[in-house]
Amino acid sequence: MSTAPRMLFPVTVDPEAIRDHPTDQDRLVHREIVATLQACGVLRMSEADRVDLFDAISGLGDLSKNLWRQLLYALNDLNRLDQDPRMSPVRELLTQLRATSGSSHAVRLVVVGREAAAMHGIDDSTGFQTVDATDIALAASVDRAPSVIDAQSSNFAPGTSRESIAEYVLHPLAARSRSVTVIDPHLFDHLLGTARLRSVNVGGRWTQRVGDHVEWLVSELGAVLPAGATINLVGDYPTERRRDGSMLTKDLARSDITTALEKSLAGRNSPLEVMYTLVQGPKQGVRISNRYLVFDCGFGFLVDHDFYRLGFETVDGPEDFLLSRLGLDHPQRIRDLVSGYANYDPATARLEGKVLVG
Repeated sequence: MSTAPRMLFPVTVDPEAIRDHPTDQDRLVHREIVATLQACGVLRMSEADRVDLFDAISGLGDLSKNLWRQLLYALNDLNRLDQDPRMSPVRELLTQLRATSGSSHAVRLVVVGREAAAMHGIDDSTGFQTVDATDIALAASVDRAPSVIDAQSSNFAPGTSRESIAEYVLHPLAARSRSVTVIDPHLFDHLLGTARLRSVNVGGRWTQRVGDHVEWLVSELGAVLPAGATINLVGDYPTERRRDGSMLTKDLARSDITTALEKSLAGRNSPLEVMYTLVQGPKQGVRISNRYLVFDCGFGFLVDHDFYRLGFETVDGPEDFLLSRLGLDHPQRIRDLVSGYANYDPATARLEGKVLVG
């Protein structure tokens, strides 16, 4: 497992950590664990721990029990609940961590009970201990674990490597998603020859270049999305002439987009569908005024200022590239926006297509 911070990572919960807080007087502790898993966790369980964890949850007070049951249903729907028959039970995992320094275990956070914590010298005052890439934390201290704190970063300064953003955000979220949606009114401008050139420092020399953010995003997502997944690209149809002075036609636009997407997915072998929609016109009620990046594993972001910032090897300035996490109501709002574009009438003002690979 990579030691780099990730926005979404595997978490294992010791059933004894649940039993240490059996009544609803401890529901704030359970609420903190649940909130952490909702925000940044993939719950991983061995077969033995699955039975034991469910038994521990059934013994909680009604309020705490309901919190956990709602969480398990939600994580299952979001493809973030793993029952791994190859995984060791928590106690064995902790023994392995002590023996191997944790480098071979694909778990970033282990929430433990007091007995197991004491074996690692962890008490209420220390709260957690990090063994190489794995945090071992008491239930009441999960919010202090470095993995949890690291997962909350959402702004990237100019000069940040876009590959580090891919590893931190795109890869872990795409690996758990069946659908990713990218929305930006100017998403396709560079592909269609209407985007302005930008000055970029390459090897200490300034040069005029056009970014490749769509190609890069599709390539990075396509490298990790599961078989049968879909990428939805939504934007405006440019009204400007191309930089060479020529008019942009639908046939030319479709050819340019298809060629770029196929090239970006040249290394993909398993099935993947990339759908694109562009609309030209006033678009009353559906006009894009913001940029969005949405994964159906439970993550949606308002992107500030635009995806063009990711069009070069490092984040283009002068402002930070920001990913603001959307609320729980975001899936329906995004679906409505995408539907408005896909069904925009008249159809003559709409360009749509798809690229299939695998």
